Amino acid sequence: MLVKLSSISIQNKMIFFQQRYVAVLAARQWYIKYFSESDRAGIPNDNTGFREEAKTNLDKLYQETKSPLVGFYFYLVMMDFNLFLGEFQKSCLMGKKLLQIINSGTTRFQKTMKAGAYSDLAENEMFIFDFKSSAQNSIKALLFRKSQNYSGLMYQEVYFRALYYQGEIEKSGELIKEILDNSFKYAPPFQYAKRSYLKACFHFVQAEFKTAFLQLQNTKDLDNDKEGWNIGKRLLTILIHLEQDDWDLAEAAITNLRMHIQRLKPEGTVRQRDVVILKVLQKLVLASFDYQQVLDKHPELFEQLDRTDREYRWQVKSPEMVVFHHWFQDKVAEVPYRFRVPEPLMKKFGAKSPAADLEI
Repeated sequence: MLVKLSSISIQNKMIFFQQRYVAVLAARQWYIKYFSESDRAGIPNDNTGFREEAKTNLDKLYQETKSPLVGFYFYLVMMDFNLFLGEFQKSCLMGKKLLQIINSGTTRFQKTMKAGAYSDLAENEMFIFDFKSSAQNSIKALLFRKSQNYSGLMYQEVYFRALYYQGEIEKSGELIKEILDNSFKYAPPFQYAKRSYLKACFHFVQAEFKTAFLQLQNTKDLDNDKEGWNIGKRLLTILIHLEQDDWDLAEAAITNLRMHIQRLKPEGTVRQRDVVILKVLQKLVLASFDYQQVLDKHPELFEQLDRTDREYRWQVKSPEMVVFHHWFQDKVAEVPYRFRVPEPLMKKFGAKSPAADLEI
C-alpha cells in the first residue's frame, strides 16, 4: 500500500512538472509573438488586438501555474503593454514585480535575464523622470552583463541618458566616450552613429559647440533614418549654428529641414512636434533671429510644445536631447541652456519610484 501511494505521489509530481514545463514553453511563445508583432506594427499602430491577446493568455497561464518563469514572461509583456498605453507608473510597477520574482530565490534565473529586467526597469523609470532610480538600476544591470557586447552597450546607453538628464554631465561624458569606443568594435554602424549623436549632445550642453559639430560628422548612417534621428541630427546642427551666431548656415539648415520634413510628411513619420519646431525656426529667420520677438508674437507655438499629448510632447527617449522650447527660452533669457523636465509633463507623468515598498 505504501509503495502504491509513493508511486501515485511520484506520478502526480511528474504531471505537475510536465504541466509547468508546457506552460513555460507556451508563455515563451506568447512573449516572442508579442514583441515580434509589436516590432512589426510599430508604436503608432492602433491595432492592439495582438497585445491584448498575448497579455490575456499570459495572465491566465500565470494564474494557473504561479510559475516564476511564466511570471517572468508575463511581467515583461505587462511592462511593455502599459508603456504602449502611456501608463508609465504602472509599467514601472510591473518591472518591480518582475524583479521581486527574480530575487525571490524560488527559481534560478540566468544572469542575462536579471540584467535585462533591471535595465528594462531603468529604461521605463525615465518615462516618469525618476532618473536617480534609473541610474541605480542601470548599475545593477551592468553587474550581470559585460559592457563589451551588444546588450551591455544598450544597458550602458540607458545609464548614460539617466546620468545626462540627472545633471551628472561630466560623468555622462566619460560614459558616452567609453560606449562609443566599444561601439566601434561591437555595434552595427547605425548604433555607432546614434551614440556619436549622443556624444554631440553632451558636447552641446557643455557649450563645446565646435566639438559637437565635429562629432556630428560621424553620424552619416542616420541620414536615411525615418524614425526621428535624421530630424534630430538636423535640428542639433541648426542649434549649433545659432549658438555660434552663424545666421547664414542656420538659415540654410532650416531650409533643408523644411524640405526634408515635406518629403517625409506623406509617409506619416513626422511628429507634429517637429512641425511646430520648424515653424518656430522659420519665424526666427523672418524676425532676423530676434528670439524675444518670436516668443512674444507666437506664444501659441510654445504652448503647443508644452503640451502633454503624444504628438506634441517632448519625449525622454527621443533624439531631442536638448529640449527645444526650453533652449529657446534660455536664449531669450540670455542664460546657458539647462535641462529640466517640462512642468506639464512632470505633473502628468512624473512620480517618485512607484511601489517603493517593494524591495528589489
